[in-house]
Amino acid sequence: MYRDSFTADINSTQRSEGMNNVFKKRFRRKRGLSELLVECGKVSSSLRKNELDKDFETRRKTPVTYIPNCPLLKTVAESYTGRMYKEFEEEFKEQFLFSCKLLDTNGSILTYTVTHMYSDYGATVVFNREDITIKCACRKYESIGIGMYSQSQLQ
Repeated sequence: MYRDSFTADINSTQRSEGMNNVFKKRFRRKRGLSELLVECGKVSSSLRKNELDKDFETRRKTPVTYIPNCPLLKTVAESYTGRMYKEFEEEFKEQFLFSCKLLDTNGSILTYTVTHMYSDYGATVVFNREDITIKCACRKYESIGIGMYSQSQLQ
């Protein structure tokens, strides 16, 4: 159970399953050790080349962002590959489907309920202004980082 750890929403088997698929496509027959090492080198080079191609593509295109003059989205679009930017943008858009309601203030501790537009259920969120930490009853914020809400929505 990794609910208290940052995982970027990737489960422990996703990365290895992806690599297994890459290698299964290339290794259909029995090979000697030297052939296996050569083939592993080819796969590694191919993966690196694909990543470099995506980086090059990203840098030569002008990014089209959801909100054209938003500095955050512009920076993300310039930094990420197109595919990664689209994933970020979808998460960003989701933020507009949530509302925050302040329940209690106790010194630097603010307690909110955060509710999705299409749900009657609200998660209890505690924001500490002093050490800038956020804790959520669902534990999603701690495990995937960009969770149901952004820090600016909680202030």
